Formats: sequence, C-alpha cells, structure tokens
Amino acid sequence: MFTQRPFRNRLVLLSLILVQLCLITSYFLFYKSESRKKLNKIAFLPKVYASDKTNQKTYYTLKDIIDLKKICSKKVFLDFNTSMCFTEGTDIKAMSVIKGINWKCNCLPGWHGPDCGFPEVLFRALLTKKQPVKPKGPVPFERRLIYLFKYDKSSENLADIRIMAFGDIIDLFIVYENGNNHFETLIKNSMFKEWQHKILYIANCTEKNIWKLAESQISNLIGDDYVISSPSNEIPNRSSLIFMKFYENILEPIYFRLKWSVFGFFWIHPKKTVISGGACTVSYLRNELNNDLNTLTSSKTIATFASKGILLGDLNHTGGWFCEYCASPQDIIEFFTSNSSKQLINWNQIGTDKITHKFIENLIELGLYIDGKSELGRGHRYSDIDFAPPYVINNDFKYDFLLINFYSQNDDYI
Repeated sequence: MFTQRPFRNRLVLLSLILVQLCLITSYFLFYKSESRKKLNKIAFLPKVYASDKTNQKTYYTLKDIIDLKKICSKKVFLDFNTSMCFTEGTDIKAMSVIKGINWKCNCLPGWHGPDCGFPEVLFRALLTKKQPVKPKGPVPFERRLIYLFKYDKSSENLADIRIMAFGDIIDLFIVYENGNNHFETLIKNSMFKEWQHKILYIANCTEKNIWKLAESQISNLIGDDYVISSPSNEIPNRSSLIFMKFYENILEPIYFRLKWSVFGFFWIHPKKTVISGGACTVSYLRNELNNDLNTLTSSKTIATFASKGILLGDLNHTGGWFCEYCASPQDIIEFFTSNSSKQLINWNQIGTDKITHKFIENLIELGLYIDGKSELGRGHRYSDIDFAPPYVINNDFKYDFLLINFYSQNDDYI
C-alpha cells in the first residue's frame, strides 16, 4: 500500500504537467491563428487605400467646376484687448510679456500699419503717391487670390518655388503650358502633392485665352477676387501678395518691380530691376481691361496704368524676383532652340554653334549675360537685402544650385 502511494503521486504530478502542456500548446496555437487573421486584415486595408488614392485625381482640369472657399479673416488676426493684430506682421511674443493693456500692435521689422498688416513694399509704395491712400481692413472674409502663370520645362524649379511658397495664401493656381504636358506629368507623379487641390491645369493654351477658359470653370467668382498673372520665370514677394487678401480701397492695377537675377540669385543683371507681372480685382479686369488678361500684363498697359495704380518694390526692397535662365545648361539650350524663344536674342551675333553646354557653363562661371558680353553683378547671400526668396533660403538644401555658383572656383560671391 505504501509502495503504491509514491507511484500514484508521480502519476498525478505527471498528469498535471501534461494538462499544463496541453493548455500552453492550445493557447499558442489559438494566439497564432488569431494573429494570422489580424495580419490578414491589416494587410488588406492598405491595398484598398492605395487603390482608392491612385484613382483619385486631386488637381483640376477644364472638365471640372471649381468652388472657391469662403474663409473668415479673423483666423489670422489676434485680438489684444482693443487691438486687432495681423499675426504674420506682429511681434506676438513681445506683446504677450508686456504687462498691462496693449492698446497698439507691436510690429515686426518690415511691417507697418495700425494692425501690422502693411508690408514694407506696400508702405513704401503708398508714400510715393501724391494723394494719401489708406487701405481699409481687415475685411470680414478673405479676398481670394487667383494666380496664373505659364509653365515651361526650363522654369520647373521656379514653378516649384511659387507653388510651395504661396500654397497657403493662394486660393487657386492656374498653370498653363503650350505644346506639351510636362507639368501634368509632374503632378501625376505626386509633385506639389500638398497643394494639388488648389491647382487648375490647362494644356495647349496661351496667355491670350487662358483667363476666359479658366473663368468659366469657377462657379462662385466675385468682383472682389484678385487675379494675379506673371510669366514663367517670375517669383513675387510673398508680402506683395498677402496684404491683398485682407484689405480694400487699394489702387489698381498693381505691378511689381522685380530684382533681375540671371542663372541663379548669385548673378544680377546690370539693369538690376524689371517691372513686370500684374494684379487687379476681377471687377477691374472686366470693367477697365475688357476682361483681357493680356492687356493687364502688356508693356503698354504697364507704362500707361502704373502711375494710376501701385508699383510694389524699389531698389532696396523688391516686389519679387525675375530669375532669368535659372535652369540647368541643358534646359537653357532647349529653351533657346525652341520656336517660342527665337526672337529673344540676336542669333546673328551669338551664332547657334555657340549655344552648347560649355558655352552656357562659361557664362555662368564668368558672370556674363547670354550675349557673351554684358557683365553681371555679383549677389551676396549674407549681406544683400532680398538676395533670394525667403522660401528658397529656408530650403537651401533643395535649391542650393540657385544660391551658390557651383561653376565658379571663386567663393567671394558669398
């Protein structure tokens, strides 16, 4: 009897161990099965999402009707007691630490006005007018900005800068090109992904009929909306655009004095500036310019109407940048040999046999204009006012070839 008791104890213990092993094995088998089910579910969702995303077009064409958003202006103004201050132009930190009641907005350098909403270029332009002009604002709802510009392959970098730098203040980009669809290829490959919902792309179009085509696609266009137009190689100053959104009683039309850079922002044309581009309200375009965008930007109109409106920018504070031939040597060569640029230079003087990679690289290195004779001025990144657009400087890792002359062995341009 006593000899059987140890055997029974061993048998019971062994049985318990076997039961535990069975429970553990069952648990792991069940867990593994559930994990597989979950993994299968998780793997399935991204496939559906990717498929939907691939089929979803995020930019507009002439097949689409566009409804511009109506946005309240208050979101970009802060209420300091009795003062409404424009956030981008106000030193908010300084005002927050001041004890007591803030009766006035404390403006950042380069901003003026009772609410710090007037950029330096506007403030200086108003000082040149014989009769005082006082923009009123802020308006209850933002005035929509519609920015039209031509695209060609040699201006790919400048198109990228404009869309990325102004995406938060422009309500609709209207990008058009003539003879190809290179820009559409870019957006189909997810370029400008963040702002594609603000892009209307029109192929095979010219400045002469671009506005009439685009206007018919906007369902809720109103007279107070602004139309801004510029060629493919111009970048307006951000501050030259943003004030249009929040103020009224602004003289029209609006033109821009641009800093004239060549090959990159490190070379400056001898004439230093150029007056170009144009902006006005939809009502002004319709009533005064016969709804013709080409009339707004023509040199004849600029000479006639510039004194009646406002010219933004001077030699010290630019209204933007005219970056001529700011492209790779290959793109510059393709631009010169295209039909659209036959009249831009004196081919008898230059000679088509000289338009080679080596010829272009020598011009960039030595600081010579495309005629091979006119000497370019040297830009200095760390000392020049408005050397380059702030967005370019803040993203110098992306646009270093526009800030640094890599063809030069001399570093004194810095």
